[in-house]
Amino acid sequence: GYLKMNIKKIALIVVVSATMLATGLFAQSKSENKMHQSSIHDKTISTEWTNRPYENNEDETRQLCLDGAENIRVIIIGEIEANYDFLSISDNSGNELAKLSGKLNEELTVVGSCISVNFTSNEIISKEGFTITVVNNVGVFIPPPLEEEWINRPYENNDDETRHLCVDQGSSIRVTITGEIEASYDFLSISDPSGNELAKVSGVLNEEFSVEGNCITAHFTSDASVTKEGFTITVVDNTGFPDTEWINRPYENNEDETKFLCAYEMVPSSIVVTITGEIEANYDFLSISDTSGNELAKLTGTLNEQIVLEGGCISAHFTSDGSVTKEGFTITVVDNNGSIPPDTEWTNRPYENNEDATKELCVAGADAI
Repeated sequence: GYLKMNIKKIALIVVVSATMLATGLFAQSKSENKMHQSSIHDKTISTEWTNRPYENNEDETRQLCLDGAENIRVIIIGEIEANYDFLSISDNSGNELAKLSGKLNEELTVVGSCISVNFTSNEIISKEGFTITVVNNVGVFIPPPLEEEWINRPYENNDDETRHLCVDQGSSIRVTITGEIEASYDFLSISDPSGNELAKVSGVLNEEFSVEGNCITAHFTSDASVTKEGFTITVVDNTGFPDTEWINRPYENNEDETKFLCAYEMVPSSIVVTITGEIEANYDFLSISDTSGNELAKLTGTLNEQIVLEGGCISAHFTSDGSVTKEGFTITVVDNNGSIPPDTEWTNRPYENNEDATKELCVAGADAI
């Protein structure tokens, strides 16, 4: 009986020990499995997708994230087949931010820590591929390549291309656009570093304007039919180039701003100042002074003035009150060359309902324009 009792005790101890061992191994297995699942999940949170070269008939979606970031900068470079292979970038809420094709040289700023990227290719031609990278946007600046000129002469049908044009340094740049693209069908869009569209042009191109910062983004699209000679876009450091125009349309309440406007030649003997638009009569004022500080005109209400004065520059001071605003104004200065030149430009932004206006635009002394 004593022997049987001891055998039962030993058997019970063995069973309990085996149960404890099995339970421990199961818990360890669950823990290891959980760690393994976590590591697999971590691998899906990528900050880069390189697809070089890619295959025909691809249709793949990836999520790119930067854990803990409040907003991210997305850099996309490479080339995919224009108009047949596409990259779609969406934010956390599923809003499409960009749909890209052809040559890729893009930077986007996205609120949140993640983007979703979908890539599709068709069944024939493939190009070099692409790389998409996300970085924390706080304190990080990824400079675009320092191209200062984009010459697209001649261009192709079905172009859809974006370029970043920059100078190495400078607080502002002067942008010059010349050439010709098909009017009303082919378009050039110019945006500042924040993505604000500054100009969308078509037809004959002869544009020049200043932009704050050292870069612009130029986006060109052409349709499937007629092409023209093409275009050249050049950016240069604006240092040494005075503003020749002040466009303040629309303006804000409680403005109080002064700008110096000069003709390009810097030291012409005289200039012509043209002021057009409308500001609130008797409450908003535009004051024009010469370089010695003498006030030449103080204007309000409807503006349609032309002033000839000695020297190469003026000072323009604008103030508005706290209530009503009107369309705004445009001030332009040009070298007088001894006589009042004809208008070479008509800016009507925004225009009114029921307008019926005629203007003569000329280039003095030109045989053809």
